[in-house]
Amino acid sequence: MKTVVVAHGDVTASDREEAASADMVIAADGGAFALERWGITPQLVVGDLDSLGTKRATQLGRLGAKVVEFPAEKDESDLELALRHALATGADDIVLLGIFGGARLDHALANATLVADPSYRGAGLRAVYGTTQVRAIHAGERLDIDAPTGTTVTLLPVGGDATGVRTKGLRYPWRSVMNMNSWRTVDIVVTAAIAVAFGVVYWAWIQVYNAAGVATAGFPPAQNIVDGMWLVAGVLAGLVVRKPGAALFAELVAASIEALLGGTWGLDTLASGAIQGFGAELVFAATRYRVWSLTIAIIAAAVSAAAGWIHDVPLYYADLSVTDWITLLVIYVVSAVVIAGIGSWWLMRALAQSGVLAQFPSGRAQTRV
Repeated sequence: MKTVVVAHGDVTASDREEAASADMVIAADGGAFALERWGITPQLVVGDLDSLGTKRATQLGRLGAKVVEFPAEKDESDLELALRHALATGADDIVLLGIFGGARLDHALANATLVADPSYRGAGLRAVYGTTQVRAIHAGERLDIDAPTGTTVTLLPVGGDATGVRTKGLRYPWRSVMNMNSWRTVDIVVTAAIAVAFGVVYWAWIQVYNAAGVATAGFPPAQNIVDGMWLVAGVLAGLVVRKPGAALFAELVAASIEALLGGTWGLDTLASGAIQGFGAELVFAATRYRVWSLTIAIIAAAVSAAAGWIHDVPLYYADLSVTDWITLLVIYVVSAVVIAGIGSWWLMRALAQSGVLAQFPSGRAQTRV
């Protein structure tokens, strides 16, 4: 059974043929507009109707369409809801139209990732835009493509490394692992941008640190309650870019900027930055760069602080007692958890929701369309 689901994105004239040949047509909210232009009435309209409107939905109902309205505040996108209904009908050939284009690139990318969702394995799910088709090949599956010579075929790993990949008939055969963790130019640029921005923040934060020193002169370890700020670059870059080395690279570059601007600790700032960045990197590496939760952000910040504490104690606090050293560690870790752990996590989420991280998994994972 062939089911076509039409979303509220760009469509081509040839897409109409897919809808016209379907056994069932489902409109995901504003996708009904394209169907209207094609003279096709969907059997089902699904969504919160914020694009289509209740008046148009009622008109479609009179033409025979079943309208299933959902509240605007929901966990799933209109497209996901439409897909759920398509699966419920027993469809084994589901075609998505209108999932690309529109004003929001992040929405289009989020829609595209649905094709690779293992929940739809076995449903023959594919996205179509003109002559372009997007589909997922899951572990153990084989895909035969009947296409003329010169057809462009692109293979991309999703959700991790793709192992055991074999191709035949392509101009450039592939028999290897497709690595999800390789760096792109945009990864380098964004990591560097985060590092430079926080390098300036680190330098300015010295004034806050000095003020804290005056306020806590009677108990020196308490001054470190503000130290968590110096760990943000590494944790944030790791959460945003999600590539091996991002945390270490960002923290080291940020420390370099701080030192170049005349930071208090001179060249030792570089050593401190490298050690702190390495601490955060260890945590991300322990998850094989696959887990990016708030808990992991907090642990990365805490380990980064502990690494910094190991570096700082013999150099700057050798005259303190063991009790003071332990107190210093606790204060440092608490500051790191709040500022670098929770703070970086919420900053990453805010950036994702703004759409500026649309080219990164961190941005797509936060987007609901």
